[in-house]
Amino acid sequence: MLGKKTTVNFDKTKAMLENDILDRFPTFAQHIDSIHLDRDPISADIRGGGLFINTDSNKCTKEALPLGTNAVQPVREEIPANVKQYIDKQMDSLMKSGVSEEEAHKRVQNTLEPVLGYDASKRQYVISAYVKDSNVITKDSLLEQTSIPMWNIGWLTRIIKQPFATSHAKNLVSVESFGNPWADVIGLFKESFEGYGKLSSTARGNVKQNNSNPVTNEASQIVDEVFNISVDYESDTMEDIKAKQAGNFVTGQVRADREKYAMMVLDRMQDALIYYGSEEAGIDGLIDVGAVETYSGTPLYNILTSNSVTKGSDIVQVMNKIVGDFVRDNHYMPREVKINVSEYAFQALTQTVYSDVYDPRNPISILQGNFKGQSELDGGLVQCKYTIISDTMCNPQTPFNPTNYDMTFITVPKISDALSGEQDSLVIHPELLKSYIVPALWQRTGLLYTMYKRIGGVIAPIAGTVKVIRGLGYVAS
Repeated sequence: MLGKKTTVNFDKTKAMLENDILDRFPTFAQHIDSIHLDRDPISADIRGGGLFINTDSNKCTKEALPLGTNAVQPVREEIPANVKQYIDKQMDSLMKSGVSEEEAHKRVQNTLEPVLGYDASKRQYVISAYVKDSNVITKDSLLEQTSIPMWNIGWLTRIIKQPFATSHAKNLVSVESFGNPWADVIGLFKESFEGYGKLSSTARGNVKQNNSNPVTNEASQIVDEVFNISVDYESDTMEDIKAKQAGNFVTGQVRADREKYAMMVLDRMQDALIYYGSEEAGIDGLIDVGAVETYSGTPLYNILTSNSVTKGSDIVQVMNKIVGDFVRDNHYMPREVKINVSEYAFQALTQTVYSDVYDPRNPISILQGNFKGQSELDGGLVQCKYTIISDTMCNPQTPFNPTNYDMTFITVPKISDALSGEQDSLVIHPELLKSYIVPALWQRTGLLYTMYKRIGGVIAPIAGTVKVIRGLGYVAS
């Protein structure tokens, strides 16, 4: 409810999301000025929001770096020892002959060829040099390859792009639009009932009236706030010029990919908020609306790496117990159950044999058979359908989950009940605006774009439809 959401400071959440971007996408992140999280509708003030962060510094601020990372200089000078000796010798010789230090410096500098390379291991550009037309040349492959003339290079006319793992938080929820994309507050109605019937002891021919236990119902409201998440990206004037040059297949594609990348960043931010919410911003995630427990048994990854000959059977028994208890707690009304696990848990489910002696199938194939949605004999009760998906955001020791425990999320999107038959979309994530690009803001160097999403926190009107387990798959030591 609105009454409990009084905190409006988003610094912690903003830093967490920026850390994830910089950690995973260090190259492209140079084009991202900042990300924003606020609860106001888009306005002229917000359009220029990316300008308040100083981007002229040659170091990242420590607040924007991944955990445990120190800021480093992006460029370093690295002159080979033989070139240094040559410079010192030439300078001494010229100055002893009466040439001024300034003139000697110019003459020596004219005999040097500057070279720029890149040290991928330290993520630094390296400035070096060698002597023109002499044997005093740096035999560094990194520097030599940068001195090859462009006309003597054959290029593959496609770009190999850095791969990114897809997050699957939206698999657990129903993404709803709520009608008005510019609303500041969203709401939905829920209905509850009370009253019961009775068995009368009066003779069948008579009518007995008693109004003490009437059936009644009422509708109540769930209200929540709407938040903006946004990312800024630039397209400078030089890129526009280079993109129009004949034969330049790189610049135009890189510019086009920047918008796709910005959308991916927003999707990752949205998925992180679906899972973990933001306490300081007042955004509820699955971890806030569901029952959270810490698993007390042996994590699945530990079972995988054990010496047991029945490790697959052990894993199946664990999952049968967890899912079975969850469905029983929901009175066997669920018709669909969705489970997102960490990579460690998924590895245990897929790369373990059920029995070293009798059955080479992995646990997930056994579980899929056990959890297969089907009708019972004679057209009776329909069993529940299950889906298990791996997601890197469920891993431990990440910007979103800094604990040593991995996370398992279980939701019920559909149930069958006596009153309504079937109800679906029971775990709701409001997404009022999927994407919106603010009209470009002109700067001296080019254009600044801002891409927005408008979302709300996770809403789970029915108790018991969300469960979160810490440490089911893996516990870091």
